[in-house]
Amino acid sequence: MLNTLKRATGVALVSALFLVMVLGTGCTKMATQEQLDQLEALRDEALGAEAVRDSLRREKADLEAQIAQKQAELQAVQQEKEKVAQRLKERQAKQAAEMQMEGGGK
Repeated sequence: MLNTLKRATGVALVSALFLVMVLGTGCTKMATQEQLDQLEALRDEALGAEAVRDSLRREKADLEAQIAQKQAELQAVQQEKEKVAQRLKERQAKQAAEMQMEGGGK
């Protein structure tokens, strides 16, 4: 008896929910002009957002390429700096050795 009551209550709730859904959605199968206008506006907005996104992605890729180029330039400049520092060190050592020979020979 309790199971039958539970089952009847469940069927009644499902039926009531179905009835509310059918009545709540309206009778027309067509969208109103206002709904169509809203849909078109949302579509345009979405397309605009996608265009902005694509533009930002291209800009990001360009900036990443510039960063890579600048890092390569920096590495080349650092290597050149190390070479110049090494040559300077060798020249100073050579000059110091020459001065010692001049000073020791007198």
